Amino acid sequence: MIGLHLLNASGGAVLFRNQPTGSTGRYPDNFVPLAAFPIRRPFAPSAYELMLAQRLETKVTHVTYCRPTEDVQRGDRMIIESVEYDVTEILPPSKAHHLKILMERREHGTTIP
Repeated sequence: MIGLHLLNASGGAVLFRNQPTGSTGRYPDNFVPLAAFPIRRPFAPSAYELMLAQRLETKVTHVTYCRPTEDVQRGDRMIIESVEYDVTEILPPSKAHHLKILMERREHGTTIP
């Protein structure tokens, strides 16, 4: 099990999952809160993680870790310390005491009137 002292993000993470709506089962931005749990503060990816993301044809701006029992899936959205991230990939752990999560930070632009 990953040491709780390493899960250092204040307030942890809140996980949101996109839920299909309507009879067509489409996925508009309909994210609903799913769980809250402790997580490690996100940090910049290493060269290896950037290369791996390129092979997986996904984007990554941050990496984090959580306990292996958390139900995190690709496509989920997380809010960690008031910053939104989209989960782009979950990497199989080298040891079964943590999950490694690749994420892309969501940027909110401003509209010009």
